[in-house]
Amino acid sequence: MRITQKVLLAVSFIFAISFSFAQAQIKIGAKAGLNLSTYMESQNGSGNQILLTGYNVGLISEITLKNNLFLQPGILFSTKGSNFNIADVSDQYITRNIEIPVNVLYKYNVQSVKLFGFAGPYIGLVVDGKGRTDNTTYYPIDFSSENRSMNSLDYGLNFGLGVEVSHFQISAQFGLGLANLYHTPATYTSYYNTYNIHPDDVIKQNRVIGISVGYLFGTNK
Repeated sequence: MRITQKVLLAVSFIFAISFSFAQAQIKIGAKAGLNLSTYMESQNGSGNQILLTGYNVGLISEITLKNNLFLQPGILFSTKGSNFNIADVSDQYITRNIEIPVNVLYKYNVQSVKLFGFAGPYIGLVVDGKGRTDNTTYYPIDFSSENRSMNSLDYGLNFGLGVEVSHFQISAQFGLGLANLYHTPATYTSYYNTYNIHPDDVIKQNRVIGISVGYLFGTNK
């Protein structure tokens, strides 16, 4: 039920934006691509973060604002997380997320193609997640109880560049997570004692490089 409510809330948000620009030219399309993600963490120690390969897929719309300026909201399903190595021990964390980006695009015509830059906020909700240590069996990550280790709400900013050819858009972006995904559990584990880290001082934020291909239906002008 909770996942269904999250999906309905996200879809309602996209429709609300579209209806508010009812008089503008609107295109609808699909988008899919590759995520290379990691966590920015404030923890002490000599650990190394290694990019985790994931994906993103979903729907986008493009609303003409003025001349070469466009608004592009969307709803995406994406996987994020990180590989983490410390003291010869490897950890892996993978989350599946529903994400709503709202980007502003500026397009510049170069002969038969359009170059564009974009930026905007996003908000995301974790559907579920899993982790493992040293290639052992995956265990589910707790996002709901008082003793959870991670929060399910994510938000941040996207920045990127791309090229548009006919109905296709190819883009690369950087996602700067601003939400602290780490949650202080009611019961601390020996992990923090080992590295002498106070749980309230730990920060965990998403960092994502994305490469995507989108297709917009409608007439190009």
